[in-house]
Amino acid sequence: MRIQDLIEEYIKSNQSGIFELKKDEIINDIIKENKVPNSYGIYIIYSIKNLSKNIIYIGKSGTMRNDGTFRNQGIAERLTKKQDGILR
Repeated sequence: MRIQDLIEEYIKSNQSGIFELKKDEIINDIIKENKVPNSYGIYIIYSIKNLSKNIIYIGKSGTMRNDGTFRNQGIAERLTKKQDGILR
């Protein structure tokens, strides 16, 4: 089984969402418009070109401590934070 098949199986069995970000769009605006939750989990970024979907990045938000609590930011905050001093 391919990694992409495993990921899609996981998505079907857990809370998930999807949004599209096009060239020249601002991710902060898209996150707000699509009501992306600020909860913990994984996110997958795909490139779609010529009807072909390829995984280009897999990330996570939040870090689980030994006691089961989380620290750091959720997905919405993670995707909209500054990187190298530049807002996304």
